[in-house]
Amino acid sequence: VWFMRNLRIGTRLFMLLFIPLVVLLIVGANAYTGFLTTSRVLSGVDRGVTETNTLNSLAATIRAGLLEPVNGLNIGSVSWEEAGQRLASAMPEVERAWNDYLASTDAATKESVQDILGPEMANITKALAESQEVVKRRDRTQLTLFLSNDLPELSTPFFDTLQAQAVVTQQQANKALQETQETNNRFLTLLIGLSFAGVVLTGLLGAYIYKSISTPLSRLTDTVRKVAAGDFNVRAAVTGGDELAALGQAFDGLLDERLATLVS
Repeated sequence: VWFMRNLRIGTRLFMLLFIPLVVLLIVGANAYTGFLTTSRVLSGVDRGVTETNTLNSLAATIRAGLLEPVNGLNIGSVSWEEAGQRLASAMPEVERAWNDYLASTDAATKESVQDILGPEMANITKALAESQEVVKRRDRTQLTLFLSNDLPELSTPFFDTLQAQAVVTQQQANKALQETQETNNRFLTLLIGLSFAGVVLTGLLGAYIYKSISTPLSRLTDTVRKVAAGDFNVRAAVTGGDELAALGQAFDGLLDERLATLVS
């Protein structure tokens, strides 16, 4: 309160408005930072989901374009003509699905994916080419041998690697989601703490400012009443450097002059 009395009343009122505004700006800045952090993490999660979807689409395209025709041909549910047509159309579809998957990854991930899945993808392309040759010959003995030996050797490592890559992608997405939740919790706790501190600080500041104004004003009011009742010995004795202190000191000076006049 003593410190407040040395400040002008306008300065005190300005502080009452300025400090809550500063607290509000700090809270807003932290909220914005939390929003940017969450957006960045969620962007990574979204990219991971997109990557997983395109990865599944690639696997489905290879199964539909390679495995289903030759297996259907083997059990008699697909004709030689249909198998040839589906295998011929599978090559560009698989290439498109592979490019879509690469496009869904960032630069660092794309390089890693090409190192891991690139060789296996070359084996899938080889399997497609060999299956078309088998179908062109229409030789069931060669078809049986291809299904028993070459196809599993060329395709199984790809699907195993694909499954492992999908697991890694899912784990990364789960980790990113967990980080998002933890980040949100931290920022929420911080915002609640800052808001509470701002309310407490504003309340205390308001109480101090109120007391710094009301106390000298009350003393001045009491002094005026006593003087009006005929007590010229009373003094306001207001200290400080604000307008109320100057008014109290001026009033006390007038009383001193009035008393000196009465005595003389």
